[in-house]
Amino acid sequence: QYLGRYVLDFEELPPPPGPSLLPIYQLKEKNRLLASQQFELTHALSLRIAKSFLYEILVVELMGYVNLTSEEFFLKPKVTYEIADALKLVVGGEWYQGPADTLFDLMDPYLSAFFGELRLSF
Repeated sequence: QYLGRYVLDFEELPPPPGPSLLPIYQLKEKNRLLASQQFELTHALSLRIAKSFLYEILVVELMGYVNLTSEEFFLKPKVTYEIADALKLVVGGEWYQGPADTLFDLMDPYLSAFFGELRLSF
């Protein structure tokens, strides 16, 4: 999947003229980061690959996202094993990576992790 984003009325964020305006500048900078509006035009790609094995009892999946403009990426490998009709074991991980002061760089220490689930459906 290709994802393109164009920000209407985009204006570069000028550095603060004095130290007293630094907090306002930092707030504007973080708001742009969270809204993915640091650039006027952004290009990104995402991909999800999944394969079933053992008559669909075992599913291996890899999901990825790369922002070509900000050079950030995200990977999420996941393996699901169906123990019984309504019981599944899921293990995987999430890894966020990006250059300094990007959204994924800020998220990496808090959200990059391994996970395990025992999922019961009823």
